[in-house]
Amino acid sequence: MSSRATAATRPSEAGPRITPSAPASQGRKALYVTERAVLRPAGGTLEVVEIAPGIDLERDVLGRMGFKPRVSAQLKRMDPRLFRPEPMGLVTGGMS
Repeated sequence: MSSRATAATRPSEAGPRITPSAPASQGRKALYVTERAVLRPAGGTLEVVEIAPGIDLERDVLGRMGFKPRVSAQLKRMDPRLFRPEPMGLVTGGMS
């Protein structure tokens, strides 16, 4: 069985049906990360929480989706360093 959550579009405007995977149903947080946006499950639908630099939310994200997700009141821009070819300059070392 896959550990990924799946989303199937319904004919209604309610948005996708979110079927949580085993890890998500065990209390872990799930994020859907694309080159344009980051979404998270919220109240039975998806919520846009971050968008990439230079992306127009309406035209490049919402206008290309087959449903209308929620948009976070605290919508953020992704760190532009993610889209550059050079290293981000993160501190090296293991996770504690």
